[in-house]
Amino acid sequence: MTAPNRLAALVGIVAVALAATFATAAPTAQADTAGISTVTRVAVADASTSAGFAWHTDRTSSSSDPQPVTGLAWGPTGSFNCAQSTLASATAPTTTVYDRITYSQVTLTGLQPGTYYSYCVILSTGVRTPVTTFKTAAQSSTTMLAFADVNWRSTVDNHVPETLAAAQAAYPKADFAVLTGTLASSSDTTHAFGFLNAIATASQRLTWAPTAHTSGSSNRYYQYGFALPTTGTYDLANYAVRRGPVLLLVVNTRLTATANIDATVSWINQQVNALGSAKATTWVVAAIPTEFYGNTSTTSTLRTRVHEAFRANGVALVLQGGTKAYTRSFPVAATPYFDYPSPERVATKDGVVYVTPGASGIEQATVSSSATTATTAWLQAWTPEMTSSERSAAAKKSYSAITATAAYLTLTARQADGTVLDEFTIDRQATPTADPQRLQPFGLNNGFGADPQTERVITWVMKTSDKWSDVSITWGTDGRERKSEVVRTVLKSDLSAYTAYTFNARGLQPGATYTYYITGKKANARGLTQTYESPHYSFTTEAADAGAFSFIDFADSQGSSSTYDEYWGNTLRTALARNPEAAFATHTGDIIDSTSTSHYEGWLGAIGTSLSSVAFNPVLGNHDYGAERGAGLYAKVFERASAHSAQCPVPSGFPLTYAHAYSNALLVYLNTNPSDSSGTGSSVKLAEEVQLANWVQCVVTADRQTHPDRWVIVLMHKSPFGGKHAGTTLTDQGDLGGAAYLRQAFGPVFTSLGVDLVLAGHDHNLIRSYPIRYTSSVAYGHSGDTVSSSADGLVYFIPRNSGEKTYSPTSYSATVRPWINKLWNISTSTPELTVYAVVTVSDQSIRVVAYSVDGVVRDSFTVVR
Repeated sequence: MTAPNRLAALVGIVAVALAATFATAAPTAQADTAGISTVTRVAVADASTSAGFAWHTDRTSSSSDPQPVTGLAWGPTGSFNCAQSTLASATAPTTTVYDRITYSQVTLTGLQPGTYYSYCVILSTGVRTPVTTFKTAAQSSTTMLAFADVNWRSTVDNHVPETLAAAQAAYPKADFAVLTGTLASSSDTTHAFGFLNAIATASQRLTWAPTAHTSGSSNRYYQYGFALPTTGTYDLANYAVRRGPVLLLVVNTRLTATANIDATVSWINQQVNALGSAKATTWVVAAIPTEFYGNTSTTSTLRTRVHEAFRANGVALVLQGGTKAYTRSFPVAATPYFDYPSPERVATKDGVVYVTPGASGIEQATVSSSATTATTAWLQAWTPEMTSSERSAAAKKSYSAITATAAYLTLTARQADGTVLDEFTIDRQATPTADPQRLQPFGLNNGFGADPQTERVITWVMKTSDKWSDVSITWGTDGRERKSEVVRTVLKSDLSAYTAYTFNARGLQPGATYTYYITGKKANARGLTQTYESPHYSFTTEAADAGAFSFIDFADSQGSSSTYDEYWGNTLRTALARNPEAAFATHTGDIIDSTSTSHYEGWLGAIGTSLSSVAFNPVLGNHDYGAERGAGLYAKVFERASAHSAQCPVPSGFPLTYAHAYSNALLVYLNTNPSDSSGTGSSVKLAEEVQLANWVQCVVTADRQTHPDRWVIVLMHKSPFGGKHAGTTLTDQGDLGGAAYLRQAFGPVFTSLGVDLVLAGHDHNLIRSYPIRYTSSVAYGHSGDTVSSSADGLVYFIPRNSGEKTYSPTSYSATVRPWINKLWNISTSTPELTVYAVVTVSDQSIRVVAYSVDGVVRDSFTVVR
């Protein structure tokens, strides 16, 4: 007789002799469980119409001591009374005594699907258990819990009660549990019964289907404690359970004898063939005590033969034990389906998925690197790395929940603390289309073209060694998208490991929001080409009637290569978060401290994707120069076009010099660093600065032909009227040279053009100059916080620095740097107090407010006409 038939034959009957015994010793009014151990609900062949129970009496002092007779009273919930209900006699092995303990079991049949019943266990002494309720399985769907590797022992904390409580709280409708792996640390019955007693509360709601603990005679308590079938040497501890749309095959894979392997394969074939036409709508799930594809991948004959049987019979999921950590394999056909196209959906035709629920009671294990390394991995998901204390913690024990309907089977793996480790669905559909891998652009930024209303340029970099192909950008507005090619530039010198990708969007609609994302392909570790896709980003063009607007200005983000994110990145993110309405952001140079790969990578990594939406328009500082004349490199990472370029071409040798209008302001960005062969930017040549000043005059004059009332704001790195780098007097060249040349070249031009504001950097102090009029001589205006640019003169402003690097406060007086109006005197010991400025432009004024990153206003003033 086969195992499921034998289970079904354990029909609950009323034994005349047993009934007579109970008649002479009526149960007490109150439940008294003395002498009865935990009652465990055990698996039966068909949970819709049957229910199984197992229990055992207390250990006696001697195997010759008499054992009490037991039985099970049961009936429909509602009318059930333990003392007056039908008794089902406990069937074999009631007379089996193992280790001075008597084991009893009973199977009720002929029950109604989806119906509530109640029961209690009674001893002939009158002792009975509390009344407990169970529900037969529904036929359309089921939810099962899976636990692994209890390894119960008496000397170490066992956290399986906490794991069970967490699982039942998360899945209160689940009433069936699969137990794989090692149940007890040895075949000592005290360990097995320690586990049974520990799950007493959970067992009132759960039916248990455990895999074999071990092989041979050590499986006796496994058989008796869970009333499960074994044959001969106890090795063939296989049984089948039908729960709704699931046929669960519990298979003992702790086998060595070829004959037993043959018998097991034959049994699997038999159980699935018995489904007949129902096979098309039934999920076949197997549970095994050992791992086939877990922390290790065995190549044994047993694994090969049993897996072939699983595959041939359409087994969709195998719950395995032994790994002591959550693992999920790629679908396995003849071999694992490496690079399976979806991490979330598996087509059952593609192979068997092997899942280890993880340790439910003992310490979690570390997953083997060979199982997870890209070139050798057979695992698609696994428990993340833990510390030793986390591996022992109750909160980190894990389990899985399996929900099945006729159409799909979903598994969710959780830790006891509620953390979801993994979730995926198995269905009968076609192989899923590969979801794109995540493409994370590096140094993503966007800026204005010559016209902020109709042009935008987007740039990012990626490692050249990754051998990206088919890199493109998909963009559009109002739900209409188009795919465009990008310009690819292999960078040189200090960023030679990267390739820059640039996209120029033209013909845009004013005031429209555009979304975009980046796609590309590259080979993975196994040499297979995969598609990658970035998150979706957006930007909004300048409206035709933009009106008042604000922008954020930064200076000097340089620092140590490892601290760009801590200082500059934090300043950038803070400023953007506090000013979400900002139309764009500017940067007045010294982006990095050294033109080396680590500094480029640190700065670009710090911006992350913060500049994916807000336009970013920088100029260059002296530290941005170096090998390959760093300015040329930055011109590729920040490609910016200039307004009025036809009438006013940018002088050669000054990359990232450009101008654009935004609403009622013209912004002019100047690279005042030299074009000499040294490329250090440490000195300034007067002739070159005059050439650049002439370009400013051309651009402003051209713009005023159509917009005579626009404000003019100039951005440059070295302020002609700054701190210690500007020298101490008007004729002093300063400690880096060129300050007097900058004043001579730009001072008269700015005054004659009526420039309204200059934003600069370089000095790492917050410095506001007096209003300055530069004609044949220099005149300083008043010290108030409201300045008329036409009547009082031009204010030169430096908002300290946005990065880690700080300088000591500079000195000033009526004779030493007399142009300084206000200076925020702050110690170099507080580099975390970085600064940014918010500039708000309206028809009536330009309002400048400088904030330290802690939110404190450090200076503010207003420019009017």
